[in-house]
Amino acid sequence: MTKTEITNTTQMRDAMINRLYDLSETDKDIMFFTADMGATALDRWRTERKNQYRDVGIAEQAMISIAAGMAKEGKRVFIYAIAPFVTTRIHEFHKLNAGVQRIPYNTIGVGTGFSYSDSGPTHYNTEDITIMRVVPNMEILSPSDSIMAAALTEYACYSNTPTYLRLERSVLPILSNASDSFSSGFRELAEGEESCLISTGNMVHRAREVRERLKEERGQDVGIVDIYKIKPINSEELITVLKKYKKIISLEEHLLAGGLGSVLAEFILDNELKTTLQRIGIDDRLVYLYGRENIQKELGLDLGSILSKITRR
Repeated sequence: MTKTEITNTTQMRDAMINRLYDLSETDKDIMFFTADMGATALDRWRTERKNQYRDVGIAEQAMISIAAGMAKEGKRVFIYAIAPFVTTRIHEFHKLNAGVQRIPYNTIGVGTGFSYSDSGPTHYNTEDITIMRVVPNMEILSPSDSIMAAALTEYACYSNTPTYLRLERSVLPILSNASDSFSSGFRELAEGEESCLISTGNMVHRAREVRERLKEERGQDVGIVDIYKIKPINSEELITVLKKYKKIISLEEHLLAGGLGSVLAEFILDNELKTTLQRIGIDDRLVYLYGRENIQKELGLDLGSILSKITRR
């Protein structure tokens, strides 16, 4: 099997779709369902994988029901749509199919945070971590670049547990190498002295901007940890990393209630780590604005606001 090349201009969704297409060349059990979603990368599925691909239309409830049934029969099933429509809209189905029956189907949601800011609040995705992590047995994968997205898709394909893979809509800079294993669930992108920024997905890149600015303006050396497996967390290795820092700063384009910051707060408490935690995210509000930069600035997630919050404490 020759894997489709991933470049600096490859979107996460295309990396995911192409990796599954490559795998399906020899694995006829891979099934791909979409809910009225378009992507150029899907053209090959429509023409060359007709028996392994279906667009069910705007019918997410039907899509997950079909997928769960086929997964119970041994198929490696993926459902794909804009993230709110395969998380919030069909949460009860996840609760019953994944939580109760532990059916190993895979959910792909494209559009983390405000990826679809041009489409308004119906397409905002700021609560998916919260509602998906409370589904028993559900793994949550959150890549920060397209190479990682493809690798985690392949991992999910052959996992025996239900998974949710949350993808950024825009093209992000590549941080990974094709040879990376992504087995630990997180990676330490940079070591710091006393403080560490912990983020996931697209906001890992904002964390890198914050680190560079703090180094440049204040001489502070802040660490960065990219958590790409939000559930379950690799506890032993992560404990070793976090013990090095007096202060942890979580950074997310997500509601604070139940998001990455909450995951870390629980982790720090449960493991009795001697560190403080500052959570930066969306504090119990949504806005009706257009343009991701405008929304982030309003909610204090732009670079300047984040720097101000960190240096105030």
